[in-house]
Amino acid sequence: MSNTNYQQLTVVELRNYVKQHPEDEDAFQYYRAYCTSETGCCR
Repeated sequence: MSNTNYQQLTVVELRNYVKQHPEDEDAFQYYRAYCTSETGCCR
């Protein structure tokens, strides 16, 4: 678990964080949820 506040990161920062910290499951799940949301980066 991390102390990083994912909501304060930009999408680019969050994606880079997830790449650099593959063990941080919470960060990955937050990024995945954001990307699949209606306002997310993957739509």
